[in-house]
Amino acid sequence: MTAAGRLDTRVRFERYGNAGDDGYGNTIQAWAPLIERWAGYRPEFGREAVAAGRLQSTRAGTVTVRRDSGTAGVTPADRIVFMAGPNKDAVAAIRAIIPLVDVIEMTIEIGVAT
Repeated sequence: MTAAGRLDTRVRFERYGNAGDDGYGNTIQAWAPLIERWAGYRPEFGREAVAAGRLQSTRAGTVTVRRDSGTAGVTPADRIVFMAGPNKDAVAAIRAIIPLVDVIEMTIEIGVAT
């Protein structure tokens, strides 16, 4: 196994920004695909928090990707969308980025506003 571990989860990184014009001269703000990569995902135990007076479940974990020019440009303002597997279509907020020599580890949280 490589230093990156088992990269068996396909993810898409997305960035919020200008997505074009609505045809009336107004700029549309939306999430747009940035890059897709194979990643390793290590979940942590689920948590529950009270938000707006009701119980809300969130999941945290760590995503590991190989370091390259695309992944090095990812910031905590971006988000991750899982493209396959048990977390398919889950959207995760990036809470912290830890750049290492060959890989980048990201602490994420699923089930929160991005």
